[in-house]
Amino acid sequence: MELDIIPACGLNILAKNAFGKTDALPDHDLIMLKNRQQRRLWEQKIKLHKPRLNHILELGIADGGSLPYIFEICDADFIAGVDILPEDPKIRSAYNRSTMEGKFSLNFETDQTDRAALNKIVADNFGDGLDMIIDDASHFLGNTRASFEILFPHLRPGGLYVIEDYTWSHNEAFAMIAAKRYSGQPMTSQLVLEFTMLMSTHQKWISRVVADYNTITVVKGPAKVPDPLSIKDNTVNWAPLQMSKLAGPQ
Repeated sequence: MELDIIPACGLNILAKNAFGKTDALPDHDLIMLKNRQQRRLWEQKIKLHKPRLNHILELGIADGGSLPYIFEICDADFIAGVDILPEDPKIRSAYNRSTMEGKFSLNFETDQTDRAALNKIVADNFGDGLDMIIDDASHFLGNTRASFEILFPHLRPGGLYVIEDYTWSHNEAFAMIAAKRYSGQPMTSQLVLEFTMLMSTHQKWISRVVADYNTITVVKGPAKVPDPLSIKDNTVNWAPLQMSKLAGPQ
């Protein structure tokens, strides 16, 4: 198994592949499920957009290591994390002894589809908007779309909305968990089509949609996006295509 110790924000982050287990782990403060290839893609993405990625929100705290890693490579000013799981005191303790003091907000027991909760987190921490939003939460189509519709209007022009692991239905690495976790779920990868349709209808809302093997990145355009946002209601569809069938459950 691929194991690396990544120093970030005064902590030792154990970076490992999400799949497979090992009994012997080196000493670490937090864990991050990003392998070397995924980290290279992230670092290339960040390099292209510095120095604008100062205010960051990530959906999905998990084992806690991703936020300090992203915070450091972006040289960010503030980062907030959201997770539906109960708080792990070990994660809070690690953050409190990091160099991010006063520059982070951890929000547990918060559903990624909870509009009121997400809007409050943004209002409390990012009054003038966000530069990057990362969705590494459930990876379910309906939840992922709902989070985008809630949060995308809060991105500043040129900001990034990044969705991780959208290819679970096509990537063989997910095969061992897909049968249990995603059984019966519609493909999240169809968001690539939905985002390009929305971009085609509203060119000033979205300037680019970029997909690689692991992430979709939507780059915010210069125009203000309505809040609340509905992808379905704001996409012009001249062809006899049933959007409800394409989109799956809302």
